[in-house]
Amino acid sequence: MRRRRKQKLVFGKDYVYESGRCVLTREYLLTLGECCNNHCPQCPYKSDANASASGGSTRAHQATARTGR
Repeated sequence: MRRRRKQKLVFGKDYVYESGRCVLTREYLLTLGECCNNHCPQCPYKSDANASASGGSTRAHQATARTGR
């Protein structure tokens, strides 16, 4: 079985530095498809953690995060 080669992250597109810390951008996090639960400051899925805790659907929140509606 072939391993998928990881792409290199691009500064300014995939990540930035904020207060000396490397932070993944909202655009890059959207490519992941779901929240990683690492409390990323740019997380487009912030409402997913709340929905999961309350038993709600994360798919609806993911769609909202992608469309902004």
